[in-house]
Amino acid sequence: MDISRIVLLLIISLVCFMRRKFEIGGWLLFYFISVVLSAFMWLALTIPALQLFNPSCWSDSGRYLLFIVTAVPNDLLLIGQFIVSMMLILKRFRDWKYVNYLRIILLSQIVFSLILLPLDISLSPQSIPLDLIAMIAPVVWLLYFSLSKRIRSVYKDKDWVSK
Repeated sequence: MDISRIVLLLIISLVCFMRRKFEIGGWLLFYFISVVLSAFMWLALTIPALQLFNPSCWSDSGRYLLFIVTAVPNDLLLIGQFIVSMMLILKRFRDWKYVNYLRIILLSQIVFSLILLPLDISLSPQSIPLDLIAMIAPVVWLLYFSLSKRIRSVYKDKDWVSK
């Protein structure tokens, strides 16, 4: 990890720590920042690769279908996670049902990754470590959105008091 990433992580951590007493603060703010940064990274990687969605770029229709089946659902889940997460920031969407929508999306990401794992084991074993790393974030955030007192207080009980 280079120094600029370390500095960025320290700045984000400091901001989240300083806002920990607010409704959208602490780990919740860290989650929202990570979702926004992930969306920018996804766009940076997807836009240059859009030509891959054109079937004429593929000499093997089976590989094209495999690409579509593996890429599109994951992309849709990431977009859904971004949209629901951004809604949860806004006061008018601070409701438990939107937390449940986000939890469904996170669980779907985990299930989809587990379904694709045997495919990667057989077709590209070198990507298995990346697959496993990619499953960590949805698992951690699903646990957070399921067990956190802050999440329950902000979105369900609506009794969070800034201190």
